Formats: sequence, C-alpha cells, structure tokens
Amino acid sequence: MEIQKSEDSIILKLSSKLGAEELQRIIDYIEYLEATIDSRATQKAVDNLAQESKANWWKKNKSDYLK
Repeated sequence: MEIQKSEDSIILKLSSKLGAEELQRIIDYIEYLEATIDSRATQKAVDNLAQESKANWWKKNKSDYLK
C-alpha cells in the first residue's frame, strides 16, 4: 500500500489482489468518515435514533410481514 497526501487530497494505492467486496467495505468506511467528520453527535444519540427509526418502520410495515 502506498499513501500520497497533498494539501487537499489523499491518494491510496492498494494491491490489485483485493477483491471487490473488501474494496467496497473500505470505500464505505471512508465515505462514512467523510460524512461524519464534522458531526457532534454521540454514538448513544445515533444508536437511539437508529432504534427509533427501526421501531417506527416496524409499526408501519408489520402487517405486511405478519399475516
């Protein structure tokens, strides 16, 4: 692996032996880091929001799955 950093970007050179799935996981993680870099949310707040969202989705869609 080779890393090159300039004033406004970072270039990663990775082995071509990496599979598509592994590479996608790395890309997803880097996109997450970029999206949350300025966030002041705590992990607990994020977890609570996710739980609330799942509960609301289940209430709305429960009848489609339990017949």
